Amino acid sequence: MTMTAVPVIDISPWRGGDAAARRALAAEVDRTCREIGFMVISGHGVDPDLIAAVETVSRTFFDLPLEEKMRIVRPAPDVTRGYMPMKAEVLVRSRGGGAPGDLNESLMIGPVDVLDTTYYTAPEAGRHFAKNLWPARPVGLRSVYESYYRVMDALAIDLMRLFALALGLPERYFDSSVDRSISRWVGSRARRTLVVIWTIIVLSKRLLSRSFCTINAGRRDAPRPEANGDKTNTTSPRRTFIGVSARRTGHSPPCLGRPTPP
Repeated sequence: MTMTAVPVIDISPWRGGDAAARRALAAEVDRTCREIGFMVISGHGVDPDLIAAVETVSRTFFDLPLEEKMRIVRPAPDVTRGYMPMKAEVLVRSRGGGAPGDLNESLMIGPVDVLDTTYYTAPEAGRHFAKNLWPARPVGLRSVYESYYRVMDALAIDLMRLFALALGLPERYFDSSVDRSISRWVGSRARRTLVVIWTIIVLSKRLLSRSFCTINAGRRDAPRPEANGDKTNTTSPRRTFIGVSARRTGHSPPCLGRPTPP
């Protein structure tokens, strides 16, 4: 029977199971990518304390005065680094639509272990390895963000190995394409719903012809009255999640353009 709901998949066998368990997990992921294209993963091994630390420093940053946050404002449209204030982005324009600015603010970072070598500095690298912009406050945000980036980047590589096995390829088939990725993640707070979401995107020429992987990890709760002055808001239970979007297809999503054959 074809899937009609996004499944929750325990990937702990990938980290600690035997060969048979890993193959069974890969088969489950293969079916999910064929039939629905989305999954929520558990057993990922990401430390809940680290997730909580990212949430804490992110909320503290977004609570700062606007003028202080604007000191690290995004420097240019083609540089996905720094702070984006409310209404600075209109996502629907990417699909040809029009609307007022989106009611969220964001803090974006990219790779945290960039070296002074040709791979990162050549003209062909574009702005993908631009320097991250760090606020003076809260103290500790940079170290927490960098730690979280590395953990999520390692998780992304594990998922790519899992996808490779699901595709009937050698487990490390994608390693050389994602070991120096242009991944980035975004802490974002919406005006009325207070959402902090972190996203890692792994892209490569070989990858685009076979699959697309986005990892979203974070916490979500109901609006807090002090965030928008609405005294009628109530708080719903908090939820920690890691979700994955991955499609087994020969075509990339519209936002990524046309795929390049491996």
